[in-house]
Amino acid sequence: MIIDIVQKPNGIEISYIDRSGKMVVGDYEVCKVAHHYPVWYVNGGATRFPDVKDVYGRSVDLKRADRFNRFDLMQYMSKLPEGTLADMHCLYAPTMSAFDIETLIGDEFPDPAKAAMPIVSISNTVDDGNLTTAVFTTHAFDPDDCGVIVNIVNDYLKPLKLERPVDVRMVYMPSERQMLETWLGQLVVNLHAITGWNINNFDLPYIKNRCRKLGVNMALGSVRGSVDRTGMPTHKIIEDMMGLMKTNERSLGPVTSYSLDNVANKVLGLGKLYYESDLKTLYETDKPRFLAYNAIDTLLPILMHRKKETINTKYALASLSGLPFKDVHSAINLSESVCMKYLLDTYHGKIVIADGSQGGEVGSYEGGYVKQPIKGVVNNVACYDVSSQYPSAMRTFNLSPENFVKTLTNSKDIDKYKADPNYIVTVRDNLYNNTTDSIYRAVLDGLYKKRQAAKKEQFKYLMHKEVFDAELRKREKEAKKS
Repeated sequence: MIIDIVQKPNGIEISYIDRSGKMVVGDYEVCKVAHHYPVWYVNGGATRFPDVKDVYGRSVDLKRADRFNRFDLMQYMSKLPEGTLADMHCLYAPTMSAFDIETLIGDEFPDPAKAAMPIVSISNTVDDGNLTTAVFTTHAFDPDDCGVIVNIVNDYLKPLKLERPVDVRMVYMPSERQMLETWLGQLVVNLHAITGWNINNFDLPYIKNRCRKLGVNMALGSVRGSVDRTGMPTHKIIEDMMGLMKTNERSLGPVTSYSLDNVANKVLGLGKLYYESDLKTLYETDKPRFLAYNAIDTLLPILMHRKKETINTKYALASLSGLPFKDVHSAINLSESVCMKYLLDTYHGKIVIADGSQGGEVGSYEGGYVKQPIKGVVNNVACYDVSSQYPSAMRTFNLSPENFVKTLTNSKDIDKYKADPNYIVTVRDNLYNNTTDSIYRAVLDGLYKKRQAAKKEQFKYLMHKEVFDAELRKREKEAKKS
């Protein structure tokens, strides 16, 4: 499963989890001269590649660009060794970790954009078979404090009946700067997948802005010492558990609040550690409980991940699409990837998506009626239904962008083309070529066949289950009689 792809001046870095669960970062030199990536573009007079056409049948040529676009990147990667590709596209769920920060609190709640108040503790839990929690803090503590914190954490989690107590380790840091540098450079750099609650809106921007104020390099958290466009360490899966639960977890039923306390109670039957008064008072009067509170805020997301594994759907999408994990957030990226993969697998580089390939003007059309959903009602939800109205119509009438010819305005032309089986005329008088199967038809046919095969397999196992259940009931009756 691909984690990240970073395009450098002369080539690309691809990080992925291989079939053994090991993280690999591969370097691939693309061009000798910096920013001379070869990309396809439409050129009507080009003759260098007579056998290669764009999706509309036009001549193409290669030009030099600062970086690959998506199709050229996928085309380059498709030529990598088969063993490497098998590793890149395998499905493997990496070890999950979670973090949470606590800051000094002034007269108001800390603003991540300002990051004015110091970070006083960072808790980090790794699900390494056991649960190992490291609490970095600038608060000087004695051995008795450590014991108290360990006891608070494990006593609080007793209702969950964990197999083993949580291994809580306290790490004193003389300064906030050293704490951030140690956390990034010695812990984060070695973690593959990181989560936490509401980290996109609070913890991550707060850390990033706090590092900027203190002169700490966020790139310390990357195995390649670099950050992406958002300022986060590269080659890292970073997923906000709150956002994941909001968008992907439908088993919770109606959710009145997506606070960690509320969702953890719904999933685990156990919420955040209770404290009286407010967090500022807790820090000032009971630092062991304050640090235990910080630790538990990282354990709850990990325990919810263990129970729901909601992120695994996104791992599967990354594996199947060949996209880096962060790109599967976008339905557009996924659909583009499926179509591009079809072109590469079917035409082996003879049909390309080239710069300037957009055919005709892009406009809006009146669509079908979409019923307003009722929030909280989530029974019998069907996703990516390739047999629904739109995909079925596209397959039946061979509708696809590269088959579009023009919009007809003359009634005689409309009648003529409607009578010609080589063309399709839609109700909006759009003309489509029907002489060859379109990309959409081919892709949707493939998906539909997989869907039918999956349903057949599901039915087979359901029949086995019924036979097994009937035999089990029979034996239970016989055992009672005897």
